[in-house]
Formats: sequence, structure tokens, C-alpha cells
Amino acid sequence: MNIYFILAFTCINFSLSFPLFRREADIVVNTQVVYTTAVVTQYQTVYAGVQTTTATVSPTTTSLLDTTTNAETTLTSTTSINIPQAAETQAKPVLLANEFISQNGTVNDFYSTIGKIWSRFWVESGQNWNEDDSICGTGTYSQPVVWDQAVIGRAITDLKDTSKINSTIANIYQYKNPTLNAYSATEAGDDDIYNDDNAQVAWVFIDGYKITGNEEYLNSAQDIVDFLIGQWNPSTGGVIWSYNGDYIASISTTEAALAAMRLYSVTQNQTHLEFAENCMNFMFQYLQDPNDHLFYDGLDKNDITNVNDGKLTYTVGVGISTLAYLYQFTGNSKWLNSAIELGNAALNQNGAFYGSNKILNNPLKYVHLLYAGISDLLTIVPWQESFDYFRSEMIRQGNFVFDFLQDPADISLYFDSATGATQLMFNDYEAIYNDGQTFTLSTSIYCNNNVNNATQKVLLDNASAAQILYEVSRL
Repeated sequence: MNIYFILAFTCINFSLSFPLFRREADIVVNTQVVYTTAVVTQYQTVYAGVQTTTATVSPTTTSLLDTTTNAETTLTSTTSINIPQAAETQAKPVLLANEFISQNGTVNDFYSTIGKIWSRFWVESGQNWNEDDSICGTGTYSQPVVWDQAVIGRAITDLKDTSKINSTIANIYQYKNPTLNAYSATEAGDDDIYNDDNAQVAWVFIDGYKITGNEEYLNSAQDIVDFLIGQWNPSTGGVIWSYNGDYIASISTTEAALAAMRLYSVTQNQTHLEFAENCMNFMFQYLQDPNDHLFYDGLDKNDITNVNDGKLTYTVGVGISTLAYLYQFTGNSKWLNSAIELGNAALNQNGAFYGSNKILNNPLKYVHLLYAGISDLLTIVPWQESFDYFRSEMIRQGNFVFDFLQDPADISLYFDSATGATQLMFNDYEAIYNDGQTFTLSTSIYCNNNVNNATQKVLLDNASAAQILYEVSRL
């Protein structure tokens, strides 16, 4: 496979999607950054039904600025690139990822992101995660909520580093309510408990047990799942969202089901399997939109006709994961058929989860679980015809995250928006998608709200981005 150097300029209107490799440098024309180069190895791009034409770029006045060293190298050669004809720019490429999804590809980018998250947000002296980005040098500490702890915890278990897993789980234990054997939103350990967060904490304990063999982690996961089973609403079914609350959320129901199935994969406790089946049957009976087949957000336990018809990617993603496990352990084809139906609904480019640019429109903190759901489905279940599209589409979406949400001035860390971050990232996005948006500077992304300082990142966003990199590597 040849190595291609792709130079994308704002003066050329075309659509490219790059494999998940780190961006090495920025193109600087007359000292103004206009786009980012991508050094791409071992990949194939297919423009289905799109004719291509060859454009020649003569960078006689162009220099290459390496963002890691700030060293400039003058480009003196002429580079040819293949691009779709302008009339065909709406067609997005399909990536064949079998060449670049490897230990030297996406997984390495996952390692890089986790390493940088650890260096910026882990406080070694306190043995805890910090919501404040240490790049700002303020020395301040803001306690993450337990949701953030669970998301970064899952990313750390994906890393399979025993020391970091033990340290992260020790930090999670500080949120425990010892009376309920559940985990509070904060280290207060009080009754401010959310069942979806607790399900995600259980995932961390289960994975931690599988990697370390620590029985305490398995016992903690069992305690949480027992607690979640107790949050089942006896009249209609479904899992209450918050402890002692009235709202039955689709996310608490599906995440509790997935916690039960992941625990069942270890213990083979039939109660956990039956609980997961009950959860998913409730979802399909009460909270599935009959038109687009996506899940509604939830309903009032005192009035089941009072349905919140909002829809989020993480509920569907977790549902798909749960259904994959249910099919694996029961062989019941209804679970497989339902998983495929949800996958088609979620990845319908004209559906609720897509913007006009044909990119998933949910924030990273939600959408990473859709990646996990599709990855679980494709790795747990024997290959189905529809999986070809699921795989290529999730890789395309992953490439968008990598290319347009990664901060080119802070490689391996991410913003949640391509258009709401830096001017360079906005220019990169508009050069390809040409949405006609106007850039508005937000000083809040900079340390001390000063644009001359470094950009600060968000722990939850980057933990979610790390999970996306990992899940794409599984496809």
C-alpha cells in the first residue's frame, strides 16, 4: 500500500475522510493557517459512484509548520491529489478500514489520548481525578461527578493497565453510599444517586475484575446490580432514573440491563439475565417510537402516558449492546432482529441523530456509547449483511471525530464541537462541509479566559473521545 500525502486547501471544495492517524502539521500560506495536512498510511478510500479528477498543488510559497516542534520546513515539490469533482461533493467516502485498524493505527491514538488525559487530569499526590485541566497551571481542584468517574474509568479499563485501574477504582470508592451499596453523584456518599451512573460504575467494576482478578471489584458490581434490580418499578416496569424519584428513564433502564448482562457473562446468575430481558421488553413496549424505532427518553411512573419524546444516541447504543449479549446467551433471534432494527434506525442519515452535514449530532458524552453498541454487536454476534454498513458508517463517524474534534494545537485531546472551538478548527471544518456558519470566539476554552493562553479541555469529553477511538479499533 502506498503512502499518500493529502494537502487540503480552502480554495478547493471537496469531501475527504481520513483514517484515524494523528495530524502531524498545519499548512501555512503567507503565514496564515488555512488547513491541516494529514499523513495517511495503509488505507483505501472509495468514492461510491463519484468520479474523481486530479488537482495539482504547487506549494512554491508554502511552508510546513510542525505543531509539535514549531519547526518550519519549506515545501518545494509539486504534489498531486485525487479529489471528487465539485458537483459530487455531497457524496461522502466509504472507508475500508481493514488496513489501518491495527495496533499501529487507532489503538495507538487511543493510547496517546489516554496518556495525555492521565497527565493532565490525574492528581498523583491526591490519587484522584480532577475536573480542572492542569495545563492552566492554577493548581485548583474540582471534584468530578460520578458519571465522569465512570466514563474515564471505562476508558482506563480499556487500557488494561492494572495500576491505573486500581487507582481509578480506589477513587470511585470514595463516592460510595455504604448503606445502599450504591454510588452518590459526589463524594458526599448521600442519597443523591442516579441509577444510570451506577450502572456505568458497575461496568468499570466488572471490567476491572476481568483484568485484575480482584474479587472485591466483582462483589461491588454485584452489589450495584442488586441495587438496580431494586429500582425496578413494580407497576409498569422500567428502572427509575434517580433514587426515590418518579421518572423512569430509558437510559437507566438500558444501562441497568447492560450491567446485568455483563455481570451475567461472569456469574451466569439467571436472575440477572431475566432482569435484562424484562428491561428490554419494557423498552420495546413503552418507549420505542413506532415510526423511526428509536427510544424515547422516558416517562412518569405515575402517568405512563406522560412520555418525554426526546431521543439520545447513548440509550440506543446501550440497548444494542444489551441485545447483542442477550442474543449471545439465549440464541433468541428476536434480540438479534431488534438490535439490527435499532442499528438501522440510529445510523439512518436522514434520521434524528444526524445533522444536515450527515454527521452524528449528539455530544461526545452521549454518542460514545453508540460506538460501543455497534462494536459490541459486530464483535459478539455472527456477521450479518447489515453489519457492512454499520462498520463503514461508524468508521466514517470516527474519522470525523479524529479529524475535526481533535485540537491540532493540542494533539490527542478533543473538543466537543468543531465549530465552537478554535478558529483553526472552524476553518478546517468549513473548508470541507461549507455550512456557511460564522465563527464566534469563546474565551472560555482558554485558560483564565485569555486567548493568549493554552486551550483547556474537559475530562468527560476526552474520556468519551478515548472510548470512541477504542471502539473504532474493535470494528
